[in-house]
Amino acid sequence: MRGIFVAFAMVISSPALALDEHALEIRVVRATGEPVANTVVVLQERGSQAVTPPQAGSITIEQRGQLFQPMVSVIHVGSEVVFTNQDNFRHHVYSLSKPKRFELSLFSTDEVRDLAFDKPGIVALGCNIHDNMLGFLYIADTGIGAVSDAEGRVAFAGQPPGQYTVQVWHPGLDAHRKDTVALSHGEPARIVIDPKPVVQRPPDDG
Repeated sequence: MRGIFVAFAMVISSPALALDEHALEIRVVRATGEPVANTVVVLQERGSQAVTPPQAGSITIEQRGQLFQPMVSVIHVGSEVVFTNQDNFRHHVYSLSKPKRFELSLFSTDEVRDLAFDKPGIVALGCNIHDNMLGFLYIADTGIGAVSDAEGRVAFAGQPPGQYTVQVWHPGLDAHRKDTVALSHGEPARIVIDPKPVVQRPPDDG
């Protein structure tokens, strides 16, 4: 069983890593300290009070360089995803995942397809033409979600400090993780997980 635990640490900031003093920040790392990108973190409750989820909106997932970019995205139930093809060849995006099974038939450079997602869960994305392409869409029905960047950082602006219940998911974890973290301005919490490596494979021809 892969574990998760939460510790708290002061971070010595440099100009390149200066924190937004008005945001709550979490760092997702392995036990070795290596940052973990593409981790979904959802703030669900502050104390005993539920975190108000955002209204449904719209995001874009590009097919570029024969990859889904970003590889992991998070939206709220009812939101729309715009799929755009930035490659000079066609893609055929699909999913067999229970929350949303779909096929977006062949579309060419600069063509756009859009879909609304009205059920919570995790949708794995693929391309019927390019087997190396792999993406994930996390559809939340509660709280506020964000995805960690290459440095393992997740920031939540406009939220008050306090004790939060968070839900954590990564494509390389066996299941969701839930814990309680203390978040304050300027003092990032550190979430430690041990996911299996999950990456999109670059095309063989570059």
